[in-house]
Amino acid sequence: MSVHVRLTGRLSDLVPRGEGEADLDIAGDTLADLVDAIGLEGEEHLLTAVNGTMVPADERAGRLLADGDRVTMMPPVKGG
Repeated sequence: MSVHVRLTGRLSDLVPRGEGEADLDIAGDTLADLVDAIGLEGEEHLLTAVNGTMVPADERAGRLLADGDRVTMMPPVKGG
């Protein structure tokens, strides 16, 4: 299955060419599988969205992905 992945902030270097966006072929079926495939399974407080809808960390394992989904992953926003 192929999904469009957009990584923001310091995560953008994790996709090919470091452009922050890429179409990736993944072997798994869930958002948790994609997070693991990219190497972010241990990333604390990672924010994720599928097709513009936020998906909390505790729902990633149950969130099925479909071919062509648009997934955004971002580190938490810090301010002061």
